[in-house]
Amino acid sequence: MASDAVTPEILAALDLPPAALRRWLDDLAQFARAHGGERRYRELLALLDACRAAQDRDA
Repeated sequence: MASDAVTPEILAALDLPPAALRRWLDDLAQFARAHGGERRYRELLALLDACRAAQDRDA
């Protein structure tokens, strides 16, 4: 499952401040929804949701 792959170390390796990381994740999700949505980007959207959830847990 995607959430199992998301760890604080992975998010930290992106070396972005928390607000910038959230904005980047949201921008990616918005792009995916605008260019095919769940039909095309189901796994990416699930990973982005897991990343945002992991970020919330670590906040």
